[in-house]
Amino acid sequence: MPSQAEVQKFDEAFEAEFGFTATQLHRVSDLWAQLAIESQRLVGVVEEPEMTGLLTEKVRMHREQAARFLGAFQFADSRKLGF
Repeated sequence: MPSQAEVQKFDEAFEAEFGFTATQLHRVSDLWAQLAIESQRLVGVVEEPEMTGLLTEKVRMHREQAARFLGAFQFADSRKLGF
């Protein structure tokens, strides 16, 4: 298992490349799993403003990080996001 210092170093490099940390990306995966379990659905649709709120509140992303994340993982013409 990597040390906390190793995780932090990796997160810093990941964030420099992608605009958010690998730890935050892992939290997004956990969040989507939680949403699926709570809704008892494997897929769902979330409006962009709601997803931004979830990313900032639950994943602890700054708004700029959430925007980079959404820019990387949503369709360019879509305002609805799935989990």
